Amino acid sequence: MGQTCRLSQIPGPKVTYSYSERDVILYALGVGACARDAVDDKELKYVYHKDGKQYIEVLPTFSALFAVASHNLQLPGLEYDPRLLLHGQQYIEIHKPFPSSGCF
Repeated sequence: MGQTCRLSQIPGPKVTYSYSERDVILYALGVGACARDAVDDKELKYVYHKDGKQYIEVLPTFSALFAVASHNLQLPGLEYDPRLLLHGQQYIEIHKPFPSSGCF
């Protein structure tokens, strides 16, 4: 019999993510923020510094991009084409708002 290994036992790669306010704005516009009404206050906060605000707000779904960036995972003994993967489910738990730019 072959050796059995749990995926959770394999250490993942150390990955650093960095993004700018420009990335956050482009993401918001790409998913449709301000598409219906360019001056909608509910959506404008994701793409514009209104009333002297220092930072824009980040859509919580922006964090899904971090998972996409880590899909180049190399697992010992497993060969696969990542283009053929089906994204079945994802869970995001937000503890505090994302900063409009950052590195972690």
